[in-house]
Amino acid sequence: MLKNPCKISVDRTIIQALQVMNHARVDSVLVTEDNKFLGIVWLADLQNFDSYSGSLKNFISDDYHAVYENTSLKEITNTVDYNHFGIVPVLDLKK
Repeated sequence: MLKNPCKISVDRTIIQALQVMNHARVDSVLVTEDNKFLGIVWLADLQNFDSYSGSLKNFISDDYHAVYENTSLKEITNTVDYNHFGIVPVLDLKK
């Protein structure tokens, strides 16, 4: 589990997301607003955009499986399809 995953604020632009992904050498970034998790932006989804200065809001995917900090490893391995989900965000119950 990464303690500091690659994330970006929802008010950032497409080019900023691409720069973050390139710098971190990842194909996705977690999107947050006021430090609250909103979803994931995938590199593949950013291929269809009108402008590099466009908003990330239209590219936030809800195609992921998130778990909470207190979720047991057994429950995670029984419910997450690792062939479909390469990322499993671990969310804080308090936020």
